[in-house]
Amino acid sequence: MTLHRLIRLYFLMMFPTVSLGIAGTVSYLGSFTTANDVFLQSVVISEGSIVTVQTLSYGGGTNAAGTVILPGGFDPIVTMFDSTGQFLDENDDGTCPPATEDNGNCFDSSLNIVLNTSGTYLFALTVAPNFAAGSTLADGFYNIGDFAGRSQDYAVDVTVSPINDVPEPSERIPTTVVAIIVAFYGLTNRLRLK
Repeated sequence: MTLHRLIRLYFLMMFPTVSLGIAGTVSYLGSFTTANDVFLQSVVISEGSIVTVQTLSYGGGTNAAGTVILPGGFDPIVTMFDSTGQFLDENDDGTCPPATEDNGNCFDSSLNIVLNTSGTYLFALTVAPNFAAGSTLADGFYNIGDFAGRSQDYAVDVTVSPINDVPEPSERIPTTVVAIIVAFYGLTNRLRLK
């Protein structure tokens, strides 16, 4: 068995999986024991999707579950891997909004990634500057995290959205409006011909 398959088998067995299909949001709350802890979570998507991983631990805010998160947590890093453990992307400091500033700093992570293939993906949450140490999950992390005197608590939302959002029928132009436009167009063309 290749290292590739061992890593995949290991993380599929060891980490809880959340299946968000083509749309949905899940909120996670927790606390690290050390600055080198890693929160790993697998996410299953059923078709190509945009996955957004938004932390709230640094600046606080209200998560998708409606829980108010107080500011004062550590500076997080979010890293995304595919089902074989290959590094896909990471984000240290996102943008405000959607994150919230704390003491003039916007250190919450905002990772938005387009995943064109259905399957299982894994995201890792770490304490800055504990970045991924290589191009695979098997390479681990640098183990240089630093709480910098802030709380060890984390809060993170994972949202999956379809790549091609088709408007709901109520958001489309009503059929009567289209019929009126077509009738008006036909009437104006008829008047021009006379």
